[in-house]
Amino acid sequence: MKKSLFLIIVTIPILFFYQNCAEVPLQKDLPGEEPYYGKGQGEICLSGPYANYTVDSFYVVNLNIGFKEDKLVLDSDADGLSDGDESALGFDPLKRRSSGGILDSLCSSLTGTNSCEVIRPGGCTETPNRLGLTDCDYRSLNLHSLYSHPQQGLDSDKDGIPDLVEILRGTNPNIRDETDDTDRDQILNSNEILRGTNPIYSDRNASVLTRVLASISKTSSTSCAGGEVWKINIDQIPFVRIPEFVDTTDSSNPVGALSLSHAKNENVILIYLKLRPQVGQSGNPMILFKGLKINADIPEFVLDVNQFVKAGEVEP
Repeated sequence: MKKSLFLIIVTIPILFFYQNCAEVPLQKDLPGEEPYYGKGQGEICLSGPYANYTVDSFYVVNLNIGFKEDKLVLDSDADGLSDGDESALGFDPLKRRSSGGILDSLCSSLTGTNSCEVIRPGGCTETPNRLGLTDCDYRSLNLHSLYSHPQQGLDSDKDGIPDLVEILRGTNPNIRDETDDTDRDQILNSNEILRGTNPIYSDRNASVLTRVLASISKTSSTSCAGGEVWKINIDQIPFVRIPEFVDTTDSSNPVGALSLSHAKNENVILIYLKLRPQVGQSGNPMILFKGLKINADIPEFVLDVNQFVKAGEVEP
């Protein structure tokens, strides 16, 4: 596979470890398992074509874990519906698009049923973009006509939250809602997504043990020439044991795309950056991402955040 050369990375190994916490509340569709936890840090050097850019937004998301009623829920196929909800609603918990070629969570929210064919736009294609949304997905939300980004389906409403994550977490990729408080729990939508809680159901009293604790800050380094250096700190990210999942769209993914397939007990972690030009510089904002696969059966992980991939550009 051709590797992206867009970003030079100066890394510190990321160490992932696990522990059991009996006090963490879990929903029944987590099959008797308590979550494991990862932590670590890494430095990102923005040089070369990114030397005139700075970080606009940052998210770390476990795509296989959702949050509902103050509890972690399992989402083996990363389609935005928990495995338990998929079974109850007639979807396949190991297939992201159970019928009609539309992401299951989109089908459920737009139709209230599992009859996805009725909302499939005519003439749409099922080729995914680099973050895993297809032409059919974003056309079903009318994103193709509302916005004319250089690359569709990445950050349509320009709020810094990727369309994929907004759809999976239930916020609106059509509207800038990052500073809204949809569930009125006094936590902004962007903060809820960053910490892994649910922006559409109040979870103000959720245990801190269920949260993602991550941050990014500008620092300095003599080993990064020509651009800014940003340090990522992941103090806590939960992950769980899950069944194997094979995404049928992998074969049609563009080079460098996020793969959502995973082995048994692997979780797919998305690290997402949106860059914008520094003051006085020109250019479109850039979307960069890194997908990590963490195996919950292995006590310790030493991972390098090697090279982020450019998902595409969006309009300012």
